[in-house]
Amino acid sequence: MPRVRLALLLALLTGSLHASLNEVLYARQLLNHITPARVVRFELADDSGDSPPPVYSLVFDFDHILWAYLPAGGSVPLGPLDDSARFTPELIARRLGDADTRIRNVVVYDNDVSRLRLLPRALDNGCFLGCILELVNQLESGESIQEAGIVFLTGNQPPPGAPVPASRLFAHQGHALLVYRTAHYWVGYDPNASGQSIDLSAIYLGAAADPLLLRHAARLNYPANRARYLPVSADVLTHLGNDTLWLRRLERRDTEALIF
Repeated sequence: MPRVRLALLLALLTGSLHASLNEVLYARQLLNHITPARVVRFELADDSGDSPPPVYSLVFDFDHILWAYLPAGGSVPLGPLDDSARFTPELIARRLGDADTRIRNVVVYDNDVSRLRLLPRALDNGCFLGCILELVNQLESGESIQEAGIVFLTGNQPPPGAPVPASRLFAHQGHALLVYRTAHYWVGYDPNASGQSIDLSAIYLGAAADPLLLRHAARLNYPANRARYLPVSADVLTHLGNDTLWLRRLERRDTEALIF
């Protein structure tokens, strides 16, 4: 499978390329030092005979699950990742093909982000990424987080026997909220309402959704017919609080040193 350095890809950015590439590259920059991630380019086969435009995605590993972020649909789970050493172009291409059988000509770019210095931008459907970043920011600020997880709010489920959608990648994935517990209380964070914390009573796997969380969802017109809770494992919390923060501070120090 062909692979090129991401730094070279950045140099090729022009207005003629798909607008989502800018968002995907910025998402890659945001996840630097947090989790393994790869920028991916692919095409969607159709029956028109025309050359399909490229589609860009960021495929990343978070808490032993492979995810794909696409600005058009959000972040979609691509299945478990038992061994980080298996995070290979072949695995990425296979998982993408399982999610959408129309995918062709997958290119996985190398992981060089040393020259990525993109200006901040809004990410379409980037709420899950925003939850991950806020968790790291809270740890970096010194917050003692005992537990954390992501609450996914979605609309109605399709009725039994309904045909399976042709693609899981481009269907809107609903909305994601971060929840975490300090030594004394639970807090919710909404990436779409940054700075506005949500006081919660408790979040537990298999329990009914916190009514304060549902009230927040109703106030902002989020789909909330179904709420799923994905807990962040203890080993990932430890990794984010140690290795990730150390690397971020090291990069900040090296970047600031260039000024002098």
